[in-house]
Amino acid sequence: MNIMIIINAMNYNKGSEALVRGTISILKRRYPDSFITVAMSGNPTETVVNGMQGVDKYINRKPDVYKYSIWNIMQKILWKLSLKKASVFLRLYKCLKYNAKQDLIIRIVGDNYDKTYGNFFVEQYFIENMLDKKYSKNRYCLYNCSLEKSHIDNSVTSDVSTSDVFTVRESLTYNNFLEIIPKEKIHFHPDPAFVMSPQEIALPQGWEIDNMVGVNLSNLILEDVYIAGKDKILYAYYNLMEYILNDTALKIVFIPHVMNNADLSALTILYEKYKGSGRVILIDDQELSAPQLKYIISKCRMYIGARTHSTIAAYSSCIPTLVLGYSIKSLGIAQDLFGCTENYVVSSQNLSDGMALANAFKWMLSNEEEIRQHLEDVMPEYKQRVWDTANIL
Repeated sequence: MNIMIIINAMNYNKGSEALVRGTISILKRRYPDSFITVAMSGNPTETVVNGMQGVDKYINRKPDVYKYSIWNIMQKILWKLSLKKASVFLRLYKCLKYNAKQDLIIRIVGDNYDKTYGNFFVEQYFIENMLDKKYSKNRYCLYNCSLEKSHIDNSVTSDVSTSDVFTVRESLTYNNFLEIIPKEKIHFHPDPAFVMSPQEIALPQGWEIDNMVGVNLSNLILEDVYIAGKDKILYAYYNLMEYILNDTALKIVFIPHVMNNADLSALTILYEKYKGSGRVILIDDQELSAPQLKYIISKCRMYIGARTHSTIAAYSSCIPTLVLGYSIKSLGIAQDLFGCTENYVVSSQNLSDGMALANAFKWMLSNEEEIRQHLEDVMPEYKQRVWDTANIL
């Protein structure tokens, strides 16, 4: 059984790494002798290569050439001339030859249809899907989608209709597609990162067992595209930090989940402001793997996160978790786990109340044991739904 997993970015995005690791675990349960190829944008880092068990081959989806090479210049010229299919084909043709050799191709969708990231990205993604499907001979799966209803246009429905398998990761997206696409075409299975195992490592100096609040802040939500804006987001985090440090005995650990200085650039702002308290720790090792980060998160008493897969690491470890959400996936996952989103998700897009995060954390602290017990009760069945994805692949 030859299987290819296609993902846009994985080197520094530990959420994408967790997603791929979970997917491999699911596939190996059903196809233990499968040969798995991971096709990604860029060459995998040494950390990824050495740590990713179950991967037999890596393929770089982008030609590893100089930025101003004839190759890259030709792609840009073709795109500007509206020869967009030719432009994308020129970039992908070296790896498309592997498609015909696969029994199953899994294209991880995630947020790739989300127009918030820009129409150029989404349009290019449609063409890639069309080419990947055209050059594949067997099953083609679009996997793990989250999407607002307003973003489901004719191009999205065409992609879904031509795929052999289409899965979504939370019920809000599932219901959005149900209004447009026949029920038998859509499969709802939670995010595969829920079943990724943690890897034990030494906890940082200053760690206090059962007294740490994990905090994640994404540089992504500090951008103006997410409406609230940098100042409002930071103000809400400052109020949260000050409540924890002034009104509780808890300590704080700042945990990045997208590396290459993405999350660290935001978390360092918080760390520098509060390091004088002696009660904050910054995780700044950017070589940590997704399983190692999950282990650190699993040892927190509570967790507050913006990156979705960092909160998945917390949820799946039964840690009471507050999410600063910036898309439908955060709301959908909370809805599926708790039956509601109130008190569990604070929207970064409508963060007009500077005390919203602090007040939500106060509620979580008051209901800590009930939340933990609820997660312990629902998580076995929820994870089983993840493992059941194997039945449709």
